[in-house]
Amino acid sequence: MTVKLLRLSKGVLVVLYLFLNNHKILSQTCNGETFNSPGAPITCTYSYTISGWQDSSGSPTSPPTNLNNSSQSICILADNNSNNFGTIKGTFYIAPGINYSGSINTFNGTLVAEGNVTLSNSPSMSGAALYIHNNSTVSFPSDLIPGGTTTIHNTGKLNVAGDVTIGGHVSVINYPDAEVIVQGNISTNNTFLNCGLLEVVNGDMSAGGQSGLQNLCVTYLHQDLNLNGDFYNDGLLIIDGGINFGANIFYNNDMILANNFVMNNNQMIGNEETSILIVRANAELQSNSSITGHQYYDIDDGGGFDSVCGGCTEDIEILIDVVVPSDINELISACNGNIQFNAPTPKAFIDFDGIDDYIHSPLDLSGSLAGTYMAWIKLDANYVNTGVVLSQGDLEISVIGNTNNVRVQLNSGSLELPVSKALTLNQWTHVAVIYDASLSISEQYKIYINGVLEGASG
Repeated sequence: MTVKLLRLSKGVLVVLYLFLNNHKILSQTCNGETFNSPGAPITCTYSYTISGWQDSSGSPTSPPTNLNNSSQSICILADNNSNNFGTIKGTFYIAPGINYSGSINTFNGTLVAEGNVTLSNSPSMSGAALYIHNNSTVSFPSDLIPGGTTTIHNTGKLNVAGDVTIGGHVSVINYPDAEVIVQGNISTNNTFLNCGLLEVVNGDMSAGGQSGLQNLCVTYLHQDLNLNGDFYNDGLLIIDGGINFGANIFYNNDMILANNFVMNNNQMIGNEETSILIVRANAELQSNSSITGHQYYDIDDGGGFDSVCGGCTEDIEILIDVVVPSDINELISACNGNIQFNAPTPKAFIDFDGIDDYIHSPLDLSGSLAGTYMAWIKLDANYVNTGVVLSQGDLEISVIGNTNNVRVQLNSGSLELPVSKALTLNQWTHVAVIYDASLSISEQYKIYINGVLEGASG
């Protein structure tokens, strides 16, 4: 809407605008919520144009300082950086392509931003409604703490230079392709539907409970995620910091990309199908932590978690050949992060009865001077008899009954791990044996348990 358009007949203007506006509304939904902006007022009580302030009849008037009637409206139809307002209870409208900058002390009305709004203060809000259209930006210079039943509908860009607190009966709906950028901390204790991008730059996020954040597209946290209730993730969650679980459970139904991932007596549950965890560097399970139902990829060295405690549960499928965009803008531009990966190796295992079950192979290792032999092993809860993992020629790898420690015999030498390194019953363990006859006697045999060197010959 521009001043030139206002010279058209009133009927033509209204019909044309509503048609375009409704066309746009129909394409904006998030988790069943529809962007239903009231659009431009049919009649503006006060209008700011290139000619100055006008009343509803088009006559020049003084600029309003307050709008105490909810049926009244202020329309900014030309760039304005010279007017500040006290209390606004009606509609505050900014036309497409128009910029407003100034202050509003108290805002309890309806903001319709088809243009850009740059506030010099963060007004108090209670029962307000904010509609930010696409191609529009609304910026707050400090903390945003809306109150009452305030609702924020964003299809454009919302910038907050301070902290954000979403509590009480406040709700935020961030529609597809929209952005909410927070420079400080954010706390989401009431509805925050994110179908676009939520980025928290210099602060932490506190979230939890099904009434809080629902991440349905991309949430990018430069710092930490602090859980204050069980948390559900249904989109791409990028975490440069860490996750402080507390006593809460993390239900992940989509994708997490983390620099480091350390669980300490925590629980993360996936759905066996779409739950993915990708870690760039270090991943550890400590103090009876449990991760289940996930596909997993370790960017720096592949394989599973770097460290898994004896009482921890690591129920994951390893992904192969994952490609994560190096450009952060590409990564956050799509709900799937533009991440490409191959499916995990199909999960399969063989259950031996401990009596007469074995696998026969024509492979002949006789005369081998070097080799690496690996196996995933899970001992039954009632494991008592020594079981042979691999026996071929002069090579035998076994798990001794009762003590459950690994023993390797090859040629004339042998290596047996101490009982303190025994395998845990009823838990999958990765065992690797490396032999190299070219090395000194003290280095020819090595045994790795879950990727950690636990014993060497000599």
